[in-house]
Amino acid sequence: MPPSPDSKSIPTRLQEELTRLRLRVAELKNSESLCHLSQENLREAHEFVEKVMDCTSNAIYTLDLAGRFMRINRRGQEISGYAKEELLGKPFTKLLEPGDRPLVSSYFKRAAGQGSRFENLELKIIRKDGVQRMLSLAVVPLCKQNQIISMVGTADDITERKRLEEQLRHLATTDGLTGLMNRRHFLEQGTKELERARRYGRPLSLLMMDLDDFKLFNEKHGHAGGDAVLKTFSRVCRSELRDLDLMGRMGGEEFAIMLGECDVIRAWQVGQRLRRKVAQEPLHLNGGQERITVSLGVAGFQPGESLEELLERADQALFKAKRQGKNQVIIAD
Repeated sequence: MPPSPDSKSIPTRLQEELTRLRLRVAELKNSESLCHLSQENLREAHEFVEKVMDCTSNAIYTLDLAGRFMRINRRGQEISGYAKEELLGKPFTKLLEPGDRPLVSSYFKRAAGQGSRFENLELKIIRKDGVQRMLSLAVVPLCKQNQIISMVGTADDITERKRLEEQLRHLATTDGLTGLMNRRHFLEQGTKELERARRYGRPLSLLMMDLDDFKLFNEKHGHAGGDAVLKTFSRVCRSELRDLDLMGRMGGEEFAIMLGECDVIRAWQVGQRLRRKVAQEPLHLNGGQERITVSLGVAGFQPGESLEELLERADQALFKAKRQGKNQVIIAD
């Protein structure tokens, strides 16, 4: 029987099948090439991210939803003192002081559960060697298909900045010679104490003090001797005061003390005790021994009175103590 016009010979059909197979093989090879290329790109991208992370001056880390380390860069290892292998899988709170752990854990829970982000959270960590460092943290959640899958954060070591800030604060508020409050800081803190006494109706008193014949000490022993007198006087007074009492150097040899929760009679008694202690304190200057005395004026806070008015009344009482012979305590009118 002759073949039908639409039929094809077996060799022709095989040839066509082989052609289709070759095309399919080519497609598969191309797909494998693309897959290989994609893997290469992913590997290069991963290496790039790792290098960028290790080049930054801040710690960069990723955390799982339980707050455990999944990744941390080189700077993070340097700041913490721990190797990467020692941190991976461990909770971030391992680095914190016990008292700070609940607070930081609550931040992480909000970031993981609610998508909250936080930044500029300042806290101390304890390095592996036991040294404390102050960090500023920021954390944001990472999402995939609208689901939070992890958290990424940064940490800036602000230890040195905080130290410098504290130095500047100390210089701005402290008398360099005696270590007491300077005039400006004393007035700032004194205003707060006065307002507290006014608000709650509590007693408060002020002592103004001036070293007797201080200029003679300076002339006899020089400025170094005068400085020694001021430092000794400040030390003796501080040793007799409570932690809540404020003491400042108002200028030269003039000092002020604010006594919270203290009426004028008790303040007078404190002044007498200070006067006696100062007079009994020996001063060893230029191979000899000297003694100093101090005059004091005391004023009790009166309702409606400003700090300037309270200072003025105490100063007037001090002036009276000087005029009446020095080395005494006078209560203001």
